[in-house]
This record gives sequence, structure tokens and C-alpha cells, in this order.
Amino acid sequence: MPTPPVSAPVIFCPLEIEAKAARKALGHACTVIRTGPGPEAIRRAIEHADLAAGSVAVLFGTAGGLAPVGIAGRASTIIDPDSRTWEARYKGGAVIAGVNAPVCKALEKQALARRTGASIVDCESHIFAPLAIERAWRWAVVRGITDDHTADLPPAVIAWAGADGRTRLMRVLASMLRDPRLIAESIRLGRRTSRALRAAGLLLRQAIDDLSSHPMDANES
Repeated sequence: MPTPPVSAPVIFCPLEIEAKAARKALGHACTVIRTGPGPEAIRRAIEHADLAAGSVAVLFGTAGGLAPVGIAGRASTIIDPDSRTWEARYKGGAVIAGVNAPVCKALEKQALARRTGASIVDCESHIFAPLAIERAWRWAVVRGITDDHTADLPPAVIAWAGADGRTRLMRVLASMLRDPRLIAESIRLGRRTSRALRAAGLLLRQAIDDLSSHPMDANES
């Protein structure tokens, strides 16, 4: 794909529903790249994006809650499974734990929070942050919280999205046939996701304004 001009923010979204929310929040004032979910998908998307130094880039989408954090958050710190950390320009925000596979059980989330001090967990931030810094981008991570620290996320839900980030309707229907309890869960999750992405969309606009109005600094290069 052609390289956008430095002035055009680029939004990386693992899922199609997140990409739609980003476009709704920002309109045509950005380029949205749907990456597919997971560490390797975001790595491939960044390697193919070919953005210039100084570009504004945001990782945007949904995530899990590890502690009481509200329904959306912007990262100040990213921590990976080896306890390496990366600091964002934004201060006073969330600590996001990047992991290589979804954390679905409430007890596992709470243990991860105790170990890392993080309040949000996702599967892409720990790849996005160091690659953005390496490329001298002005970057941020904005997440909407769809499942909080007290809730178990049924593992079947993870498989509802394909490798391209699009929802696979047949997978959804098949899993509901196997376990009808997922019908109520899908309704709850859908409502929570809508609220979370609306709130995250507001933070996304703020992040774009913040990053676009500041030159590069030593924390990003």
C-alpha cells in the first residue's frame, strides 16, 4: 500500500470492528490498517506499513481489564512477558501488559496484575511499542476494555475472529450450538464492546491531537 504522508495519522487495528470504530471516530483524516489479531500479525503489518520517521501511529482496539480501570485507557507504559518496558509520551495513563496469548480467566488476570502492576492486557502492545520506537514514530496505544478483571472470557469467543480480524459468523453460530450459554455472553460482550469502543474513540481523537501537535522527543527516538 502507498505510504501515507507524515501528517496523516495511521491507526493499526487488530479487528475489523475496531477498524470501523476508528474510522467512525476520525473520519477520513487517517489511514486505518486492519492487521489481524496477535503478536505476529501486528509485526507483519508494521513491517509492511513503510511509514516515515515522525509519522503518527496509534494501536487501537479492545483489550482485557486486569484491575479497576474504567471502560477505556491510553497507555503510559507497556510491559512484555519478559518484564521489559517501554514508556509512551503520555503520562498518568495505564500500564498495559502485552502477552502472546489471550488471558481469559479472571484469576489469571488478577495474577498478571499482581506480577506486572498492569491494569490492561492485550496481545499486540509489546510488539507495537518497540517497533514504533525503532522507526521513530510518534506513537500511542489506546484500548477499550471489553472484559474486566472480575470476568471470565469464554475461550470460544477468541476463535470468533479470523486471522484477518473479521468475525467468522459460522464459527459464532457453531459455538453457540455447542454451548447455548454463549448466546447471552455474546449479547453482553457486544454491548460492552460498543461502549468500550465509543469511549476509546474519544481517547483516540485526543491522542491524535496530542501526538500531532508535538515534535519528536528522546522518549520516542
